[in-house]
Amino acid sequence: MDGPAPSIITGPKGDSPEELMQFLEAIINTDLKGTKPIPKDEKKAWVTLVLELSEHFLASFPLSGAGIWSTYSEKTKLSLASLEVIQGSASKVPDFLPVHEEDTHIIIARVLAFTFAVASWNQSHSEPCGPPELCPRSVHLKAVGTFEEVVRCLKVIQVPDRGPTQFVEQCLEGIASCMKNSMVDPKSASLLQKFEPIVLNEGKSPVGFRTEVDSAFHFGLSMSDLVFFASCLCSSDIISFPAKLKYYRELCTFTRQLVELLLTQSLIIPSRMRSEALSIVLRAWTHLSTLQGYVSDMVNVIPTTVLLVRLQEGPNADWDATDRELLSIFNKGLTIVPLFNHQVVLRIADQESWGEDGESLRLFRLAGPVSR
Repeated sequence: MDGPAPSIITGPKGDSPEELMQFLEAIINTDLKGTKPIPKDEKKAWVTLVLELSEHFLASFPLSGAGIWSTYSEKTKLSLASLEVIQGSASKVPDFLPVHEEDTHIIIARVLAFTFAVASWNQSHSEPCGPPELCPRSVHLKAVGTFEEVVRCLKVIQVPDRGPTQFVEQCLEGIASCMKNSMVDPKSASLLQKFEPIVLNEGKSPVGFRTEVDSAFHFGLSMSDLVFFASCLCSSDIISFPAKLKYYRELCTFTRQLVELLLTQSLIIPSRMRSEALSIVLRAWTHLSTLQGYVSDMVNVIPTTVLLVRLQEGPNADWDATDRELLSIFNKGLTIVPLFNHQVVLRIADQESWGEDGESLRLFRLAGPVSR
């Protein structure tokens, strides 16, 4: 590359997508690498860049049905680079995401909108998508991880006459409303819902999103995303403890209902898609379980409930997403509540075999060899 390397101050050399991509890759591999913080006087430039990327690539990402996924390859690459910049900026720019500022609310709203848009592609995508990281499922997981990092890096800064966590509570209120309005009788075939806009700006100009759920899978994955988003906010340190408990109770009830729906045949979707939605719920569980002493039994049993179903069904590559999350959870250890679920699991594992030789326990494939 001729001339000085691109920087956040100079910006890209030109206006073409290729030049923008080169610029983003350069700052990702230089400014956003390592642990050295970015100078505080560059904050405005980083905020401006992230807002522009969010508006141009995340907010405008099309829903499925707008064409063929491969035709959006360039936009997908730029969107992934945008998520990388958002994650890196959140962790390296001092006070980058004050929870009371409207710019922060806009960034979060755009990441949410992008997550739901990519989820709509995940349901029916079967064509080759090139590198695995450019497939809808990988892009969706990157968006989910970006939201998780953004929430982790939110900063509470005291502002006169304004509650510093009012924004977070409004987010949770909006998500709770979406979950209540969207969850219908599991036996009903009418699972196609519209999310209401979530207003993320403390009553000023509307900064939210509306996404139409156009299939049973999109419903399941979008509901799982909502549970994950709410769990990140609810378990963070940026919300008052009374508010945390209030929304936590509602979230526990909805999470349990969603798990039951995803584990039954009431929601008619392929196993792979059911597994992907459940894997997001299990990621949410890891956040909910951090509320020591307040974890509801209805949520605490979710990992063992899912494990029991997996043991009963047996090996199936379509369930790899769920199996990976289960392995991660059980490797960290669990509180045994209630005991009878574990007794059922151990009885199945002890009596039935898993593997071509007929000697490996079912538990072997999930968590490694079990000593006897």
